[in-house]
Amino acid sequence: MEIVQATKNDLSELCIFYEKVCEQQKVDKYSPGWHWGQYPCRDDLEYAIANRLFLLGRIDGKIAAAGILSDGDDDAYNHADWKETKDVCVLHLFAVSPEFRGQGIASSMLSVIKSRARKAIHLDVIEGNDSAGKLYRKNGFALVKQTELFYDDIGEKGAELYEWVSPKKAVETNRLYLRRLDEHDAMRIYETWANDPEVTRYLTWDAHESVDVTKKIIAEWMRAYEDEKCHRYGICLKETDGLIGMIDVVGYEDEVPVIGYVLGRRYWGKGYMTEAFKGFSDYLLEEGFPEIRIKAEEQNLASNRVIMKCGFDFVGKKTMLVKGRDVIINKYRKKA
Repeated sequence: MEIVQATKNDLSELCIFYEKVCEQQKVDKYSPGWHWGQYPCRDDLEYAIANRLFLLGRIDGKIAAAGILSDGDDDAYNHADWKETKDVCVLHLFAVSPEFRGQGIASSMLSVIKSRARKAIHLDVIEGNDSAGKLYRKNGFALVKQTELFYDDIGEKGAELYEWVSPKKAVETNRLYLRRLDEHDAMRIYETWANDPEVTRYLTWDAHESVDVTKKIIAEWMRAYEDEKCHRYGICLKETDGLIGMIDVVGYEDEVPVIGYVLGRRYWGKGYMTEAFKGFSDYLLEEGFPEIRIKAEEQNLASNRVIMKCGFDFVGKKTMLVKGRDVIINKYRKKA
């Protein structure tokens, strides 16, 4: 199954998909209580394609499954005792075509959805949809509360609220938090750092010529999130939720993670990178890695200062060919 972000070119096909799912409810044990034309409707899907993470799975060219993730919690969920209340997504309109049921499609989709989510996913299941509840529990969601919710198309109904919390702890510092990146971050990444030659001066890659380059790279990152060894996060300001940089494990040397980072130029000189790097390196050590490493070009004085401030030990240097020139690379490590 190929799982991708929906585009406006998929809109008509998605309308047909959800209309059929709604029609099938009349004789289906999976009955979310949707009414095509009320909820969902074409406008709902069009808005989600433009503004949210809308994933669809295709088999032999046909839409087999789809689901929407929106950032932030639903106001109707405020009365539940959630484990996570800040770094949250809500899953909407998750459905599998009856034609493709019984093949593990739902679990495969949920696995990818979880890899693209923030720290937690919240959702509701209408009372009586026992098969859906069983599916979510099987895939690591916990029943948080049985309650009454008001739905625009059917009024007040009994519902179950479910929560999935990522086993990976979110990194949070005094002014920053780290989160996973997705396709909707492309323009922000491009404009904040990826298109700036001054920012990429000491990096192993050149500034992006267009946002299309950024989008292609993000698509590769999204696939990489399916690997549990992938640690790649956007650096965000708590005050504004603005994405200002990125920090990640760029590779492993003998199972030891090697860290890389980048920060938008307008945010230099404010201590943000030191704060993010210390939080991220502490997180990796707490995850059980006995050692972590990082490298920096010797001429990149600011980066070397950040690394030393965060308690890393200098272990040596080597000469490398980077972007067609010989450069001296300083090597650092920190042990648990």
